[in-house]
Amino acid sequence: MQQHIGTGVFQFHENGFEAVLLDEKRYVKWQEIEEIHAYKIDLLAYDEICLDIVLQKTAITLPEVTAGWHYFIKQLGLQFTSINRD
Repeated sequence: MQQHIGTGVFQFHENGFEAVLLDEKRYVKWQEIEEIHAYKIDLLAYDEICLDIVLQKTAITLPEVTAGWHYFIKQLGLQFTSINRD
């Protein structure tokens, strides 16, 4: 998987972001995001936090182990100010 220095698999732009996920490069405009679902998966020994980014015809699942996760979360907060930061 290709990583971008400093932001993991993500590159952020004014209107959206690019990500290399499962060896596929995706470009998503912020305005294309219809819903964001956050949830926890119980894996017995530990829990994993995931985000589903719902677009018109598809969804992107991002587990917290995705390189650049924290940068992505920060950008989501900047783009969608109604997200509860807690």
